[in-house]
Amino acid sequence: HLLRDGRDATLSMRHAWERRREVVESGDPRRMARLACSMLRRYPFWRNRFQALRFELTNNLSLRPRRYMNKAQWKGRAAWGARFPGWEKTIDKVSVLEFNALQWRHTVEAAREGLASIPSDRQVEVRYEDFTRDCETELRRIFDLIGLDPVPGLAADVSGQSVGRWHAGFAAAEKALVGEIIGDYLIALGYELDDAWYRRPSPGA
Repeated sequence: HLLRDGRDATLSMRHAWERRREVVESGDPRRMARLACSMLRRYPFWRNRFQALRFELTNNLSLRPRRYMNKAQWKGRAAWGARFPGWEKTIDKVSVLEFNALQWRHTVEAAREGLASIPSDRQVEVRYEDFTRDCETELRRIFDLIGLDPVPGLAADVSGQSVGRWHAGFAAAEKALVGEIIGDYLIALGYELDDAWYRRPSPGA
């Protein structure tokens, strides 16, 4: 299980939403094609790229020009990421940023709940921040679990540039908004938080 700081994850998800929405609403076929190519390049194997492309092109909503890159599961929205139980009732009641924070919390809670049913000697949880800081050590833990020798040079392109981007990526009010949703859970997971950061000031304070 790869665990990432929910603040950075939420910021990343918001960027993905904004980019997809901007391209979809523009209706520009060239921009849609560039977005599609960049998304497909994220898949490491060509067979997965073809599967994703087939899904987009054969999806009923995707056949409508102004709805390209929208999956049917999102009911025509320019959305991205995991859908958690009850998302349909939630998405229209909160901002995109709040929804992204809820996505992170729900998916991590579900993953850790699932891990609880797996013997500890058959699982490994890696923190994204540790992985980018000391990739060789973390890879060794993963290879030890699956009983293989580490592959030299596998971590050559790993970068920690995205760690801590939320500091500059969120305005003060946005930090409070995200903190109200995931702050307590971040603390429970061992992430350091200033208590004043994630609690919105009371009226008149």
